[in-house]
Amino acid sequence: MPKLRLAVDNGKKHINNMTQEELIQAQKLAYSLPFDERSVFLEQMLAPAVSSFGYDITSPEWLESDFDDEEWNCLFGKRKKQIDFRVRLDNSSLLTHGVNAKFLYTIKYFLCAQTHPRFNAGNRLLPKTSAQKVIKAIHFVDYVLLRGKHFRPAEFGFGLLTNNDLKVFMHRFQAGGVSEGVHDYSHYMTSHLRKIAMGISDTEVQKAIQIHPSITKLPVERYLKFEDDELIRIKTWMHNHGVFRGLKGNEYHTHKLRPAVYDNTLGGKAAQFPVLTEVLAEGHGSREFEAVPVHSETSEGVGEKTVSDYRYMIQSLYVISSDEFSGVSANTLDDFNTDGQRPNSGSANAIKRNRSLPAGVVFKAMRDGFEFTFQYAEDVLATIPALLKQHATYSGKNPLNNLNSALPDILPSSLSEAGVIQWYPPEFQRFDERFGQLRTNKSLLDLYAVLMGSIQIIVGVLMARRVAELVELKPDCLVPKQIDPNAQDNQKIQFQLIFENRKSGAQGDRESLSRPIPRSAAKLIWALQQFRLQLIEYDIISTQSPLLVGFIGSNGAPKKFNRDVYSEHLDRFCDYFQTQTVTLAEGDVRRYYIRQHQLRRFFAMAFFWGSGYDGMDTLRWFLGHTDAEHLWHYITENTPGVVLRGVKAEKMVHGLNNDEIQGIERLRELLKERFGVDDLTIQSLSDVIDDYEGEAEAGYVVLNPELDVLKQELSCNVELLLKEGTIDLEPTFATVISEDGKSMQKITLVLRIKETDDD
Repeated sequence: MPKLRLAVDNGKKHINNMTQEELIQAQKLAYSLPFDERSVFLEQMLAPAVSSFGYDITSPEWLESDFDDEEWNCLFGKRKKQIDFRVRLDNSSLLTHGVNAKFLYTIKYFLCAQTHPRFNAGNRLLPKTSAQKVIKAIHFVDYVLLRGKHFRPAEFGFGLLTNNDLKVFMHRFQAGGVSEGVHDYSHYMTSHLRKIAMGISDTEVQKAIQIHPSITKLPVERYLKFEDDELIRIKTWMHNHGVFRGLKGNEYHTHKLRPAVYDNTLGGKAAQFPVLTEVLAEGHGSREFEAVPVHSETSEGVGEKTVSDYRYMIQSLYVISSDEFSGVSANTLDDFNTDGQRPNSGSANAIKRNRSLPAGVVFKAMRDGFEFTFQYAEDVLATIPALLKQHATYSGKNPLNNLNSALPDILPSSLSEAGVIQWYPPEFQRFDERFGQLRTNKSLLDLYAVLMGSIQIIVGVLMARRVAELVELKPDCLVPKQIDPNAQDNQKIQFQLIFENRKSGAQGDRESLSRPIPRSAAKLIWALQQFRLQLIEYDIISTQSPLLVGFIGSNGAPKKFNRDVYSEHLDRFCDYFQTQTVTLAEGDVRRYYIRQHQLRRFFAMAFFWGSGYDGMDTLRWFLGHTDAEHLWHYITENTPGVVLRGVKAEKMVHGLNNDEIQGIERLRELLKERFGVDDLTIQSLSDVIDDYEGEAEAGYVVLNPELDVLKQELSCNVELLLKEGTIDLEPTFATVISEDGKSMQKITLVLRIKETDDD
């Protein structure tokens, strides 16, 4: 064996000239070597057959700067990124100072190695994939830098990290994502803003309130747990230092609010942290009410695929485990790979829980959306291009006045009768009057936003796609192309919607998929296509514009359609039609502001919660299916596993107190074992209130909101059993012939439990 190694080292032996026996010896030899020696040996042996070994790790394709530069200019396809290594370490020395040269080299080498073909199965990665892998590695570096007092990177680099530290990193990331798990955003932001609040005097507060009375509007729901007085002082400081964007203060410059601690990180200084709605000048922003929370109180967590990607990044630390670097020891990494399985994988709290929309909210929204589009879509989509065509020749200083004055001559009688009198709602409008005005149809722009919200609701429910897939719909997404679904001759044509699947494709490629779309929704997509073509004809938008067009400003200029615009349209829809409100503690009124991920969940819920055969009939009509079993297959093919598990869990928890699920008693026994109880009864919060209403009014019983939390924990445990494969909920289908000879499909939900050797 020593002779073979020497021959490989000298270049006399390699994979192309080895015998079968020598190949077996080489394999055994590689396994016996430490990681760093193993990598060198395998590279030398495989070099003639693996072209990727010819790539220099320190010169990746995306690096436009020299490896030794203090700041890197990176180009991942068309995406530019800068990495500034001039950050201060735990001893206040700059990372770029000569004394830290070894640690700096370690970090740079680690970043470059993420995209090298040698560590990616010999593949050259797509630019988007390369960027994602480098950013994940930056997150790990930031994690260490932010905890410099513990890890002492100035002295030891990554050398003090233990197996437990790596597992803690994975646990924190899994539970809180990048913002909380890596950058500890709540902690640093709370500390930063609390210091700001302490520096604001009562005089400054009173003066600010006189100028900006809106800073006294304080939300009930807060990301950071500030007291009212602290929050008012923070908003005072933001007003005084120009942190708010625009007159209304519904947005702020995030970089002006970012704690200074992130200046000494590679990625934190430019990270997109959550927007803190509690510090906005207007208490509700552009909504009439605060929103009913879309997530449960349990941890949102991070998806399995993302966790796996970060785990692979941790494993790549082997690349810098030799004495040449200030890296994590190979022994530590071996221990991590041996027992560093996904932390708390059995915890119910690790499961993301999205709150479901009440069925009544969704069905009413669909009815409102269909009725609104039927009444206004044609006229609104015809009037806006005509108005903007006339406005295009205007060169004055007040575009809003021009738009408002030009509108009456263009406005069709149907919109005039509906109440439309102007393009944009007046800026001087009081916040509490804004939404009453919205519902009087005075603004054409508002009417357009409600129309777009209506279309988004309809298409969102019927197609059950991710929000990004709908935002990025291409102009020719409706097939057959250039076929009008309104024409009588085309009534038998089955239309499809083409979209780019956000979660598919090799190495970052997006897979184009087509799915059937009901004719009612196809007509709306067709209307938007014709609207876009008119705008192009009048030079309002370019030929490269996507299907959806956003008009948010008062000057009539189109705004890039993105997630924010998409959400704003949905908010406008919900306020216009006054979707259901609920009253929480202390009279806090919240409104259901619909989001696409909720509609996507509802798509699957509709099957399980359909009221018998009649309910399925309605769903089949919406989706254009004729057979219940075909509908079931369609749902399972188009609904993510995590969503489907959540819906099944919710249905099974509900079914524990009735007989609508075959075999549900077996689930009851499993849960009794898991909770360690002798009996199990499930009630909704409203049921509990009904049972104890008299006692509660008399003060003998205190109704604790934790009841709802306990029910959620139960649902999470059921979901975990589903995830483990211990149980499953599946429908069975049977055709029943009635006495009058009509055939009906009967659907039975069946609980299936995986039998074990102990059973």
